[in-house]
Amino acid sequence: MAKSMRTAFIRIHSENNTQKGMVTYTDSDIESMIKTTDAWSGTTWWYIKHEADEEVSQNHWHAVFKFKNPVPFENIKNVFPYGDIENAKSVKNCVQYLVHSNDESKVQYSWENIKTNCKDMTPYKIKSDSQNEVTIQKIMEQIDKGEIREYNQFIAIPIELWSKYKTRIENALTYYRERVCMQKDREISVVFMSGATGVGKTTFAKQYCEGAKKSCCISSSSNDPMQDYKGEDVLILDDMRDDSYSFTDLLKILDNHTKSTVKSRYHNKAFIGDMIVITSYRPITDWYFNVEKEAKEQLYRRVKTWYKFDTEKINIFAYNEEKHKYIKQGSTKNIITMKRKEQAQIALDMVKAMGLEFEPETQTKIDELMKKTDEEWEQIELTNDVENPFKI
Repeated sequence: MAKSMRTAFIRIHSENNTQKGMVTYTDSDIESMIKTTDAWSGTTWWYIKHEADEEVSQNHWHAVFKFKNPVPFENIKNVFPYGDIENAKSVKNCVQYLVHSNDESKVQYSWENIKTNCKDMTPYKIKSDSQNEVTIQKIMEQIDKGEIREYNQFIAIPIELWSKYKTRIENALTYYRERVCMQKDREISVVFMSGATGVGKTTFAKQYCEGAKKSCCISSSSNDPMQDYKGEDVLILDDMRDDSYSFTDLLKILDNHTKSTVKSRYHNKAFIGDMIVITSYRPITDWYFNVEKEAKEQLYRRVKTWYKFDTEKINIFAYNEEKHKYIKQGSTKNIITMKRKEQAQIALDMVKAMGLEFEPETQTKIDELMKKTDEEWEQIELTNDVENPFKI
């Protein structure tokens, strides 16, 4: 080891089996040791605590030091007698290692977890071109798998990477969209939901997506229903009318086997998800009255499932191609319009029917809730797991 050091990268374990016995360190111990180095004029330090994981069996700290003047190794060892001390060949890389930003195979930590006396961390957060290339390749793989699409790209991709590699990212998103559209065996489920305003059609669709962990886009424009679509799994064409699309355009959207692009205000858009939900106050059989019955068969074959909502129940119909009509398959209570206590009871009945049980502590809390009146329930802040039976 060098007699003097201008930089140091140190790892300290929380438990150290030494010749003098077991030596343990706490957060306050480490903080005190780090701040001891302030006596060495011009010292800049960064440190972080890493929790025990599969790679390291106990809590430990990593510390990086940049000294204004060379510091004798013995002085450093006196402060960190049981630390693993080595030269920090690249202070920037060592600081990035504290949060594992340069090794995504490891547990990722927040930059806010780092404690430091450095006044400006910006230069240390900037990755090299080679590091960025590794990260952008992983992003390309996620896009190729459909894990990153237009709707979540700004959550999944850091701003510095998106701005630098915008063209590559947009080209990859376009490639994925085109590839999905050309898949001839692509299956799109289409569900039509009809009923008066306020019976829970849209809420029902949203809760289904939430429980099934599917991303969804709710159309917010009758003039351009596709303008908000960014590649989500489910497209909810909310409060749609048959004049929102021409009959031909609607058939294109619902077609499983063609590149289904539809004219949008700015450019043609294609649906690349796996489910389309149409909500409307009018029954599907009342749509496109000026289109011949034989032609409307194409629409009905695409919209195989129809939910008819009222305040009490939801009637479920399936299209029968041989009989050329929708046939009722059954009905269920409309849980959306129920009082909150009734919704919770149905969710609990579903859990019981599946043979599942809650932990005793949770069951006790549920029992206490179910004793409350309907009026008291309206004042309770519940988790989605209780209110949304699709999540049970």
